[in-house]
Amino acid sequence: GPWARVTTGDPDVRGLTGILPGLSCQQANLAWETALRRVYADRLDVFAAVVPTLGVVIGLALDLSTRSLAVGYLLPTAPAVLLAAQGARVQREIADRKAVLQASVASALELAMSAPGFEDDELWAEARRVQDCLFEQRERTERVLGSVYERQRDEDELVMQGTVDALKARVAGIEQ
Repeated sequence: GPWARVTTGDPDVRGLTGILPGLSCQQANLAWETALRRVYADRLDVFAAVVPTLGVVIGLALDLSTRSLAVGYLLPTAPAVLLAAQGARVQREIADRKAVLQASVASALELAMSAPGFEDDELWAEARRVQDCLFEQRERTERVLGSVYERQRDEDELVMQGTVDALKARVAGIEQ
C-alpha cells in the first residue's frame, strides 16, 4: 500500500489496514519531529545563554574592563547569540504547529479505533489535510542542524516504531 515501509527509518505498519497505516505514520512522524525541534530549540537556548555568560566569567577571571569585555567579546558574539535565540523561538513555533496537527491525527485515530472498520470520507479528508500541511510546512520552515538530527536519529526511530507498535497492539486487542 501507499503507506508501506519504503525506507530505513519509516515505521513498519504491516498488519494495519484501511486508514490506520496512514494515520499511524503521521502520528509517529509528528511526534518525532515535534520532539526533535524542541530538543534543537533547547540546545540553541543553551548556546544563547552560555556564550555571554562564558564571556563575563572570562572577563572577570582576566580582570578585563567592562569596555574591553564588551568590545572584545560581547559585541562580536552578539550576532551568533541573537541568531541562536531567534532560531530557538522559530523551532518552538514550528513544534507548536506540529503539535496541533498531532492532536488532530490523534483525534482521527481515536475515531477510527472506536469502531473497527469505520472509515469515512471525513477521516480520509483529515489525513489528506494533515499531509498537505506537513508538505507545506516542510517547504518553508527552518531546518534542524544535520548533526542534531543524526545524533537523535536512532532513538527517534525507536520512538516512531514504538508509536506504531502500540497502535498495532491496540488494534489486535480490539479485534479479539
